Amino acid sequence: MNGMQANYTIESGRVVQSEKSSHWVRVIAPDPGELDVLDDRYHFPFDYLQAGIDPHEDPRVVGVRDGSDKPALMVLRVPESTTNAQGDQVYETVPMAMILVGEQLVTVSAKRLAVVDDFIAHTRALGDAEDLALALLQAVLSAFVQDVDEMDQRTRAMESRLATASRNTLLYEIIALERSLVYFDAALTKTQAVVKKLSDSAQYFTTDEHLYRLHAVNVECEQVLTVCDCARALLDQYNTAVSAIVGNNLNLIMKVLTSVSIIMTIPAIVSGIWGMNTWLPLRHGMSGFFILLAVMGILCGACAWLLKKKDYF
Repeated sequence: MNGMQANYTIESGRVVQSEKSSHWVRVIAPDPGELDVLDDRYHFPFDYLQAGIDPHEDPRVVGVRDGSDKPALMVLRVPESTTNAQGDQVYETVPMAMILVGEQLVTVSAKRLAVVDDFIAHTRALGDAEDLALALLQAVLSAFVQDVDEMDQRTRAMESRLATASRNTLLYEIIALERSLVYFDAALTKTQAVVKKLSDSAQYFTTDEHLYRLHAVNVECEQVLTVCDCARALLDQYNTAVSAIVGNNLNLIMKVLTSVSIIMTIPAIVSGIWGMNTWLPLRHGMSGFFILLAVMGILCGACAWLLKKKDYF
């Protein structure tokens, strides 16, 4: 599949697509030929462009130390919503590489990211490529916040369904959410280390505005990690509770079915005895049939009353 490349410039603080000069080159799903063209144009180190399309790439930063002659590389993990085999909404993370070279920002990703599209449509008050990079970083963190908030709401909504849980559906939902939180926790922990390295750099992001934005990003990252920890703790409790409740509800169902089976056995025993091919009382005349029905009804009622008294219903 051929990739897509788009150029954007900053006009009046907004990101606007441009065919000529640009502050931002956005590259999506590049093929080897497109990677070679970018490499010939910018002369990036060999792993810079691959970082954005490697599905196992962790958040990291390169080239921001004092005296480094390499372009600054920031690799982020971006949240993405998908659906699993059970039809539940789950979240994963995909890599995106951001490279600062001169007055330009180059981003590379293996697929089109909704977070970036939303960033282009709504972000304001941008000045240069460094502003753009930090704003993108902040947009990614905001996306994590929204997704974690949504997961937290889904987690709390499970509480109302715990009492009636008798199937494994709720367990599957909990497993899906726990898996999503594991991905988020790993990505956010590494992203926090990236933000710290950017804050310590004396070569990039040195203005007061940049440092303030980095501080805000770091605070937001810590907040998301806190919400992740809380959501995971709640899910652990719900997982234990659901397992216990599902087992208890199934025991109640089996208890009721067993009680019904006991009651239904009484007519079978009575009719089996009076159906023997030998002399028995009440075998002549229609009155015997109705008397036996009454006896079976009384016995079934007495048995049901006794089982109810013993809390088997």
